[in-house]
Amino acid sequence: MGKLTDIQIRAWVKNGEHFEGRSDGDGLYLSFPESYSSPMRRFRYRFAGKQRIMNMGSRRIGRVILGTLAGEAVGP
Repeated sequence: MGKLTDIQIRAWVKNGEHFEGRSDGDGLYLSFPESYSSPMRRFRYRFAGKQRIMNMGSRRIGRVILGTLAGEAVGP
C-alpha cells in the first residue's frame, strides 16, 4: 500500500476535502469527517476476533508518536 505524504494531506485540508478514511498502510488510516476541524489518525486492528479502532490523535500528534516509536527525529 502507498503511504500518505504530508503534501497530500495538506492539500486535502487546504481544499476543504473531508473523508472517512484514507489508508496509510498496515492498519493506519487518516480520517477527516465534516465534524472534525483537523484530520485524525486511526489504527484498525483485530483483538479476540473483533475489529477495534484506536484513535491516535490529530495528524501532527500521530506523526510525532509514530516517528518516536520508529526512532526517527520529528521536528516541529
